[in-house]
Amino acid sequence: MKKFETVSKYYIRIFKKKVFRFPVGGFSSCPNRDPKTKEGGCIYCDIKGSGSDNLNYNLSVKEQIEANLKKNKSYILYFQPYTSTYCDEDFLTKTIEESLKYEQFLGVSIGTRADAISPKLWDYFENLNKKTYFELELGLQSAKEETLKFIKRGHTLKEFNEAVKKTKALGIFLIVHIIIGLPGEELVDFLNTIDYLNDLNINGIKIHPLHIMKSAEISKIYEIKNKLKGGEVFKKENLPELKILTLEDYKKIVYEILLKLREETVLYRITSERSTEDFLGPLWLLQKQKILNEIKEYLKSKEILII
Repeated sequence: MKKFETVSKYYIRIFKKKVFRFPVGGFSSCPNRDPKTKEGGCIYCDIKGSGSDNLNYNLSVKEQIEANLKKNKSYILYFQPYTSTYCDEDFLTKTIEESLKYEQFLGVSIGTRADAISPKLWDYFENLNKKTYFELELGLQSAKEETLKFIKRGHTLKEFNEAVKKTKALGIFLIVHIIIGLPGEELVDFLNTIDYLNDLNINGIKIHPLHIMKSAEISKIYEIKNKLKGGEVFKKENLPELKILTLEDYKKIVYEILLKLREETVLYRITSERSTEDFLGPLWLLQKQKILNEIKEYLKSKEILII
C-alpha cells in the first residue's frame, strides 16, 4: 500500500506536537494584476486573491494576529493571498521579524509566484531559513505551457524552473500548488504536471479542483451565471472546453495523481472550499470535511493511504 503524509502529521513529526497554519494577508498585490506589467490577474482568481474567506483585509497583519492567536496553540505564520512577496520588501521582512516574536509562531510559510522574488528577498529567505522553520509555496497550477498562457498566469515554466532551482539550492522546503480542471486539460495533462514536479523533487504539494468564482474572469468569458453542481460543460468558440468536475471525477483523478506522485511528497491539500456568495461551484466543495473523508476512503480502497 502506498502511503502519504498530511501536513498535520508532518508538522507533528517535525515539531513533536500539533501545529496549525495561521493565514494572514491584505498588504500585497500580484504582478499579474498590475496594469503596468501583466494581464489583470489569472482568469480563475477572485476578488480576494484566492485567500481564505475568513481573512479580514481591513486589519493589519498585527491586528489579524492579535484577533485570532490562541495562547495554548502553536502555529506556522502563513502569508497566503495574492502574491505575498509583491509588496514593500522592507515591510514584509519587518512584519515577519516582528511576528516571530510571538512564541506561538514556530516558523513561516510564504505563498508567492516564481516571477515575484527579488534578489534582496532571496538573500533574506536564505537567512530566515537558517534561523527558523521556513516554507516557500510557489503557485504553478499546470505544467502545460498552453494552459499557462490561456489562464494568463504571467510566467513560463522556464521562470518556474529557475525559482525552484534557487529554492532547492538554498535548502528551503518547497511546496507547489496545482489546480485540477482548468479549461482544456484532461487526465494526461494532470499526470504530466505530476511527472514534471516529481522530476523537480518538490517537498510538498497542494492539489485542489478548480473553483468558479463570480468575480473571476473565467465566469465572464464562459458566461457562467448560475450555481454549478458538477458535470456541466461549457463550450465557446475559440476557447478550450471547460468541464466542471463532479466529485466522482475528482476522486478518480486524485487517485491517478497519487499513484504517480513521489511518496515522500507531503500532502498540504487534496481539496478545498469557499463559503462566500462569490462562489458558484462546484457546490460539492462546500462540504469540505465530508468530501475529504470520501476521497480518503476511496483512495484507501485503491491501496493508497493518507495518514
